Amino acid sequence: MTSGRLLLAVLGYGQVVGWGGTYFMPSILGAAQERDLGLPAGSAFAGITVMLAISGVLSPRVGVLLGRVGPRGPMVVGALLMALGLAIVAAATGAVMLFAGWVVLGVSAPLCLSEPANVALVRAGDARRRITILLLMTGMTSTAAWPALAALDGLVGWRGAVWVMAGLNLVSAGLYLRFVPGGGAGLASGAAVAAVGWNPGLRLVAVGLALGALVSNAVQIHLIALLGAQGLGAAAAVAMASLFGPVQIAARIADLMYGRRFGVFTVATFAAAIMTAGLVFPLLPGGAWTAWPFLVLFALGAGTLTVIRPQVILELAGTARFAALQGRIARWVTLATAVAPSVAAGLLSAGGPAAVLLVCVAVGIGAAWALRAARARRERVA
Repeated sequence: MTSGRLLLAVLGYGQVVGWGGTYFMPSILGAAQERDLGLPAGSAFAGITVMLAISGVLSPRVGVLLGRVGPRGPMVVGALLMALGLAIVAAATGAVMLFAGWVVLGVSAPLCLSEPANVALVRAGDARRRITILLLMTGMTSTAAWPALAALDGLVGWRGAVWVMAGLNLVSAGLYLRFVPGGGAGLASGAAVAAVGWNPGLRLVAVGLALGALVSNAVQIHLIALLGAQGLGAAAAVAMASLFGPVQIAARIADLMYGRRFGVFTVATFAAAIMTAGLVFPLLPGGAWTAWPFLVLFALGAGTLTVIRPQVILELAGTARFAALQGRIARWVTLATAVAPSVAAGLLSAGGPAAVLLVCVAVGIGAAWALRAARARRERVA
């Protein structure tokens, strides 16, 4: 029987390596990939959209699979496929091969990133605390991955850096095989999993979490530009944007320490509300002073929404049907995450920062309303 601390360490390593080598990789290696493969500027980031879109489509089926067989097998296969996808990216000779690698990464992601790790922790017990601790660990992914990828790029080039990440995911596969619990005991199986349905409360939860993810990712990906529009210089905007991660971590620590005092729907609604409130400040007159409440409130709300999402699903579904319901909701959250950067980029190009902020405020209000309405219903899966 794997101890809770050891399981957390294994999952933390696997999540940091998995997300660090995929979602955060183009930020450091994308320009070199584009230059080496003769791709248009910015096209390397399209791989992230491909990965997340495929992951979102597959998530419901993976949720059913996790409910039937448990997390070990899917996580091992997912880590092996992730290593394969990264190997294809590392060996790419053109756009077709590069994006073929991202397609494989899209298949691997729902098998080993985020949702399967949450299922493993739900099976281990004390899920709310352990999921929060895991998210504290993965919240430092960019802090660990970006400097490591930059150093590897300088030492062995972008291809060598991606090969290293592929190797680290092979290590993840071995760790998952040894330490992640197997079997479907304690989880719904077969027809019981497939029977998880949508009632009005679940639809509201899915809408609220997806809209929250859309706002969070749309603003985060363009955070430096939005801060710069407040009158900050380029260096100041970058420096302030770098505080986003630590503020998110502070929100997750607060949830770990005090979250049990409040219901998960109360926390989720409050998180969506303060995230949205933060977006109002840049729309006010006054210049650079508005950047601070904007950043702090937005980061606190976004960080709390991330950590509360699996807890809301667990509250609705219970342990037995957590995997299946999480997979269904993950489809909409992941698809929202996939389209958010391009939607925000279009708004930024067409109407400037104010257009991005106004639309995100409206969407954020919708997220808070949906979560508040879901709290009122408090319908559990039948």
